[in-house]
Amino acid sequence: MREFFSDLDFGVKGSVKFGDASAVEIKGVSSVIFKAKTGKRRLLTGVYYILALKNSIISIGQLDENGSWVEIEDGVLRIWDRGRCLLSKVNRGSNRLYVLHI
Repeated sequence: MREFFSDLDFGVKGSVKFGDASAVEIKGVSSVIFKAKTGKRRLLTGVYYILALKNSIISIGQLDENGSWVEIEDGVLRIWDRGRCLLSKVNRGSNRLYVLHI
């Protein structure tokens, strides 16, 4: 959803490939503000804007590259920022996806 992005840079292009060999086109890159578990607003940078997706997807690899700490244990995904402040705690769904409502 376009309204989640601030200062969208449409100059960034490329594609994202999935495990089933399908790919979608990147239309830009920006930052997204979301509410953390603590209630504070947090900024996630380097987020791709992809029109073809019906849902937002956050790459765990991208979180790792940005300095976040990610842990999955007993069906619970936890994400911490660089300062080790807990950003989010998400339970695994029946479809094996971790759905974070932002």
